[in-house]
Amino acid sequence: MPKLRVLSFHQDNTKKRPNDDFYAYLEREQVFAVADGVSRTWKHGDPEELRSAKPAAASFCEELTRRLAEKKPVTEAFARANAAVKQVNLCVGITSQTVDYLVRDYLCCVGVGVKLEGNRLWYGCLGDSRVMVCGSDLSIKWMSLDTVEKPEKFRDQRVLDWDLNEREKWQLWRETLRNPSRRWEMTYGALTGEEQALEYLETGSIELACGDVVLLFSDGVTPFISDPRSSFLAQIRDLLQDRADRDVCEARIKEYLKAATESLALQKVENLNDDRTFIALSLV
Repeated sequence: MPKLRVLSFHQDNTKKRPNDDFYAYLEREQVFAVADGVSRTWKHGDPEELRSAKPAAASFCEELTRRLAEKKPVTEAFARANAAVKQVNLCVGITSQTVDYLVRDYLCCVGVGVKLEGNRLWYGCLGDSRVMVCGSDLSIKWMSLDTVEKPEKFRDQRVLDWDLNEREKWQLWRETLRNPSRRWEMTYGALTGEEQALEYLETGSIELACGDVVLLFSDGVTPFISDPRSSFLAQIRDLLQDRADRDVCEARIKEYLKAATESLALQKVENLNDDRTFIALSLV
Protein backbone atom coordinates (compact mmCIF):
# COMPACT_ATOMS: atom_id res chain seq x y z
CA MET A 1 0.00 0.00 0.00
CA PRO A 2 1.63 3.33 -1.04
CA LYS A 3 2.33 5.81 1.75
CA LEU A 4 1.88 9.56 1.42
CA ARG A 5 4.98 11.68 1.91
CA VAL A 6 4.60 15.42 2.53
CA LEU A 7 7.12 18.24 2.33
CA SER A 8 6.24 21.89 3.01
CA PHE A 9 8.37 25.00 2.70
CA HIS A 10 8.16 28.76 3.04
CA GLN A 11 10.73 31.50 2.57
CA ASP A 12 10.03 35.22 3.01
CA ASN A 13 10.48 37.69 0.17
CA THR A 14 13.46 40.05 -0.07
CA LYS A 15 11.39 43.03 -1.24
CA LYS A 16 11.16 44.56 2.25
CA ARG A 17 7.43 43.96 2.08
CA PRO A 18 5.19 41.94 4.41
CA ASN A 19 5.04 38.21 3.83
CA ASP A 20 1.63 37.48 2.27
CA ASP A 21 1.87 33.70 1.65
CA PHE A 22 0.32 30.96 3.75
CA TYR A 23 -0.16 27.21 3.63
CA ALA A 24 -2.10 24.67 5.67
CA TYR A 25 -2.71 20.95 5.57
CA LEU A 26 -4.25 18.10 7.52
CA GLU A 27 -2.05 15.12 6.70
CA ARG A 28 -4.30 12.44 8.17
CA GLU A 29 -7.28 13.76 6.19
CA GLN A 30 -5.01 14.29 3.14
CA VAL A 31 -6.15 17.84 2.39
CA PHE A 32 -3.74 20.66 1.45
CA ALA A 33 -3.87 24.36 0.56
CA VAL A 34 -1.47 27.14 -0.50
CA ALA A 35 -2.42 30.81 -0.88
CA ASP A 36 -0.71 34.02 -1.91
CA GLY A 37 -2.13 37.18 -0.41
CA VAL A 38 -2.36 39.93 -3.02
CA SER A 39 0.17 42.71 -2.33
CA ARG A 40 -1.25 45.84 -0.75
CA THR A 41 -0.86 49.54 -1.56
CA TRP A 42 0.18 51.33 1.61
CA LYS A 43 2.51 53.95 3.00
CA HIS A 44 3.98 54.59 6.42
CA GLY A 45 1.31 55.82 8.76
CA ASP A 46 -1.46 53.66 7.28
CA PRO A 47 -3.18 51.20 9.65
CA GLU A 48 -1.09 48.11 10.39
CA GLU A 49 -4.01 45.77 9.65
CA LEU A 50 -4.16 47.03 6.04
CA ARG A 51 -0.49 46.45 5.17
CA SER A 52 -0.54 42.71 4.55
CA ALA A 53 -3.03 40.37 2.88
CA LYS A 54 -1.72 37.42 4.87
CA PRO A 55 -4.86 37.32 7.08
CA ALA A 56 -6.90 36.67 3.92
CA ALA A 57 -4.48 33.93 2.77
CA ALA A 58 -4.48 32.32 6.22
CA SER A 59 -8.25 32.42 6.57
CA PHE A 60 -8.64 30.92 3.10
CA CYS A 61 -6.23 28.02 3.74
CA GLU A 62 -7.60 27.17 7.15
CA GLU A 63 -11.24 27.24 6.06
CA LEU A 64 -10.56 25.36 2.83
CA THR A 65 -8.71 22.50 4.51
CA ARG A 66 -11.39 22.30 7.20
CA ARG A 67 -14.18 22.01 4.63
CA LEU A 68 -12.28 19.56 2.43
CA ALA A 69 -11.67 17.41 5.51
CA GLU A 70 -15.46 17.40 6.03
CA LYS A 71 -15.75 15.84 2.55
CA LYS A 72 -17.30 18.94 1.04
CA PRO A 73 -17.00 19.16 -2.78
CA VAL A 74 -14.11 21.34 -3.91
CA THR A 75 -16.41 24.05 -5.29
CA GLU A 76 -18.35 24.29 -2.03
CA ALA A 77 -15.15 24.31 0.02
CA PHE A 78 -13.83 27.23 -2.04
CA ALA A 79 -17.12 29.08 -1.59
CA ARG A 80 -16.85 28.67 2.18
CA ALA A 81 -13.21 29.79 2.11
CA ASN A 82 -14.14 32.85 0.04
CA ALA A 83 -16.83 33.68 2.59
CA ALA A 84 -14.17 33.46 5.31
CA VAL A 85 -12.11 36.04 3.39
CA LYS A 86 -15.18 38.28 3.29
CA GLN A 87 -15.36 38.05 7.08
CA VAL A 88 -11.70 39.12 7.33
CA ASN A 89 -12.59 42.25 5.36
CA LEU A 90 -15.66 42.97 7.45
CA CYS A 91 -13.47 42.86 10.57
CA VAL A 92 -11.40 45.78 9.24
CA GLY A 93 -14.39 47.67 7.88
CA ILE A 94 -13.92 46.95 4.18
CA THR A 95 -17.18 46.31 2.32
CA SER A 96 -18.54 46.95 -1.16
CA GLN A 97 -19.55 50.41 0.14
CA THR A 98 -16.18 51.34 1.71
CA VAL A 99 -13.66 49.72 -0.65
CA ASP A 100 -11.49 52.29 -2.51
CA TYR A 101 -9.25 49.83 -4.46
CA LEU A 102 -6.17 51.62 -3.04
CA VAL A 103 -5.24 51.65 0.66
CA ARG A 104 -8.66 50.29 1.58
CA ASP A 105 -8.77 47.69 -1.13
CA TYR A 106 -10.09 44.26 -0.23
CA LEU A 107 -7.73 42.00 1.67
CA CYS A 108 -7.62 39.14 -0.81
CA CYS A 109 -5.64 36.19 -2.09
CA VAL A 110 -5.28 33.65 -4.86
CA GLY A 111 -4.96 30.02 -3.91
CA VAL A 112 -5.07 26.31 -4.57
CA GLY A 113 -6.35 23.33 -2.66
CA VAL A 114 -6.34 19.57 -3.13
CA LYS A 115 -7.68 16.48 -1.45
CA LEU A 116 -6.49 12.93 -2.01
CA GLU A 117 -8.99 10.06 -2.07
CA GLY A 118 -7.12 6.82 -2.67
CA ASN A 119 -5.10 7.47 -5.81
CA ARG A 120 -7.36 10.26 -7.08
CA LEU A 121 -6.40 13.88 -6.55
CA TRP A 122 -9.23 16.43 -6.52
CA TYR A 123 -8.12 20.02 -7.05
CA GLY A 124 -9.28 23.61 -7.14
CA CYS A 125 -7.13 26.46 -8.46
CA LEU A 126 -7.62 30.20 -8.77
CA GLY A 127 -5.06 32.77 -9.96
CA ASP A 128 -1.32 32.27 -10.27
CA SER A 129 -0.95 29.93 -7.31
CA ARG A 130 -0.89 26.58 -9.05
CA VAL A 131 -0.85 22.79 -8.86
CA MET A 132 1.29 20.48 -10.98
CA VAL A 133 1.59 16.71 -11.19
CA CYS A 134 4.82 15.08 -12.37
CA GLY A 135 5.65 11.45 -13.01
CA SER A 136 8.51 9.77 -11.18
CA ASP A 137 10.66 10.67 -14.22
CA LEU A 138 9.63 14.34 -13.64
CA SER A 139 7.68 14.60 -16.88
CA ILE A 140 4.77 16.99 -16.33
CA LYS A 141 1.47 15.11 -16.45
CA TRP A 142 -0.70 18.15 -15.74
CA MET A 143 -0.41 21.72 -14.48
CA SER A 144 -3.09 24.27 -13.71
CA LEU A 145 -3.21 27.51 -15.66
CA ASP A 146 -1.78 30.85 -14.60
CA THR A 147 -4.87 33.01 -15.10
CA VAL A 148 -3.18 36.26 -13.97
CA GLU A 149 -0.25 36.52 -16.41
CA LYS A 150 -2.22 37.60 -19.48
CA PRO A 151 -4.35 40.23 -17.66
CA GLU A 152 -1.15 41.60 -16.06
CA LYS A 153 0.44 42.12 -19.48
CA PHE A 154 -2.77 43.74 -20.70
CA ARG A 155 -2.74 46.09 -17.68
CA ASP A 156 0.89 47.07 -18.15
CA GLN A 157 0.31 47.84 -21.82
CA ARG A 158 -2.72 49.98 -21.01
CA VAL A 159 -0.69 51.89 -18.40
CA LEU A 160 1.77 52.80 -21.16
CA ASP A 161 -0.82 53.43 -23.87
CA TRP A 162 -3.06 55.57 -21.70
CA ASP A 163 -0.30 57.16 -19.59
CA LEU A 164 -2.05 56.13 -16.37
CA ASN A 165 -0.85 57.42 -13.02
CA GLU A 166 -0.41 55.10 -10.00
CA ARG A 167 -3.98 55.58 -8.74
CA GLU A 168 -5.46 54.94 -12.19
CA LYS A 169 -3.28 51.86 -12.66
CA TRP A 170 -4.50 50.21 -9.47
CA GLN A 171 -8.09 51.12 -10.10
CA LEU A 172 -7.87 49.52 -13.56
CA TRP A 173 -6.30 46.39 -12.09
CA ARG A 174 -8.47 46.01 -9.03
CA GLU A 175 -11.80 47.60 -9.90
CA THR A 176 -12.14 46.95 -13.63
CA LEU A 177 -10.19 43.75 -14.33
CA ARG A 178 -10.63 41.83 -11.06
CA ASN A 179 -13.81 39.83 -10.49
CA PRO A 180 -16.06 41.69 -12.95
CA SER A 181 -19.64 40.47 -13.11
CA ARG A 182 -19.02 39.51 -16.72
CA ARG A 183 -15.84 37.49 -17.30
CA TRP A 184 -13.71 38.03 -20.39
CA GLU A 185 -10.22 37.11 -21.60
CA MET A 186 -8.32 39.94 -19.91
CA THR A 187 -10.02 39.73 -16.52
CA TYR A 188 -8.95 37.62 -13.57
CA GLY A 189 -10.25 36.29 -10.30
CA ALA A 190 -9.07 36.79 -6.73
CA LEU A 191 -10.68 35.69 -3.49
CA THR A 192 -11.97 38.97 -2.08
CA GLY A 193 -15.17 37.62 -0.56
CA GLU A 194 -17.11 38.67 -3.67
CA GLU A 195 -19.18 35.78 -5.03
CA GLN A 196 -18.19 36.40 -8.65
CA ALA A 197 -14.60 35.41 -7.82
CA LEU A 198 -15.70 31.77 -7.95
CA GLU A 199 -16.39 32.09 -11.69
CA TYR A 200 -12.60 31.88 -12.13
CA LEU A 201 -12.21 28.66 -10.17
CA GLU A 202 -10.69 25.72 -12.07
CA THR A 203 -11.64 22.30 -10.65
CA GLY A 204 -11.16 18.67 -11.59
CA SER A 205 -9.37 15.47 -10.67
CA ILE A 206 -6.46 13.36 -11.84
CA GLU A 207 -5.40 9.79 -11.11
CA LEU A 208 -2.01 9.47 -9.43
CA ALA A 209 0.49 6.65 -9.86
CA CYS A 210 2.97 5.51 -7.23
CA GLY A 211 6.00 7.82 -7.41
CA ASP A 212 4.13 10.81 -8.86
CA VAL A 213 5.00 14.18 -7.32
CA VAL A 214 2.26 16.76 -6.67
CA LEU A 215 3.35 20.35 -6.09
CA LEU A 216 1.12 23.17 -4.80
CA PHE A 217 2.99 26.46 -5.07
CA SER A 218 2.75 30.23 -4.98
CA ASP A 219 4.05 32.31 -7.88
CA GLY A 220 7.37 32.93 -6.13
CA VAL A 221 8.26 29.31 -6.95
CA THR A 222 7.32 29.57 -10.64
CA PRO A 223 10.73 30.78 -11.95
CA PHE A 224 12.42 27.67 -10.57
CA ILE A 225 9.96 25.41 -12.37
CA SER A 226 9.80 27.34 -15.63
CA ASP A 227 13.55 27.14 -16.33
CA PRO A 228 14.08 23.92 -18.36
CA ARG A 229 17.59 23.57 -16.92
CA SER A 230 16.34 23.73 -13.34
CA SER A 231 16.76 20.69 -11.12
CA PHE A 232 14.18 21.99 -8.63
CA LEU A 233 11.69 19.17 -9.19
CA ALA A 234 14.44 16.57 -8.92
CA GLN A 235 15.43 18.07 -5.56
CA ILE A 236 11.84 17.81 -4.32
CA ARG A 237 11.39 14.24 -5.57
CA ASP A 238 14.64 13.11 -3.95
CA LEU A 239 13.80 14.73 -0.61
CA LEU A 240 10.40 13.02 -0.59
CA GLN A 241 11.97 9.66 -1.39
CA ASP A 242 14.81 10.09 1.13
CA ARG A 243 12.35 10.76 3.96
CA ALA A 244 14.76 13.30 5.42
CA ASP A 245 13.66 15.18 8.52
CA ARG A 246 12.25 18.69 8.23
CA ASP A 247 15.40 20.59 9.23
CA VAL A 248 17.51 18.71 6.68
CA CYS A 249 14.91 19.28 3.95
CA GLU A 250 14.67 23.00 4.69
CA ALA A 251 18.45 23.45 4.70
CA ARG A 252 18.84 21.61 1.39
CA ILE A 253 16.03 23.56 -0.27
CA LYS A 254 17.43 26.91 0.90
CA GLU A 255 20.89 25.96 -0.34
CA TYR A 256 19.48 24.96 -3.72
CA LEU A 257 17.33 28.11 -4.06
CA LYS A 258 20.24 30.38 -3.17
CA ALA A 259 22.40 28.92 -5.94
CA ALA A 260 19.50 28.78 -8.42
CA THR A 261 18.55 32.41 -7.72
CA GLU A 262 22.09 33.59 -8.46
CA SER A 263 22.12 31.62 -11.71
CA LEU A 264 18.68 32.81 -12.85
CA ALA A 265 19.49 36.42 -11.96
CA LEU A 266 22.37 36.34 -14.45
CA GLN A 267 19.80 35.29 -17.08
CA LYS A 268 17.59 38.28 -16.21
CA VAL A 269 14.76 36.05 -14.97
CA GLU A 270 12.10 38.08 -13.11
CA ASN A 271 10.24 37.53 -9.83
CA LEU A 272 13.18 36.00 -7.97
CA ASN A 273 12.61 38.02 -4.79
CA ASP A 274 9.02 37.04 -3.97
CA ASP A 275 7.71 34.86 -1.12
CA ARG A 276 8.29 31.19 -1.94
CA THR A 277 5.78 28.72 -0.60
CA PHE A 278 4.99 25.15 -1.59
CA ILE A 279 3.64 21.82 -0.43
CA ALA A 280 4.95 18.70 -2.20
CA LEU A 281 3.27 15.29 -1.98
CA SER A 282 4.15 11.85 -3.26
CA LEU A 283 2.78 8.34 -2.98
CA VAL A 284 5.84 6.17 -2.36
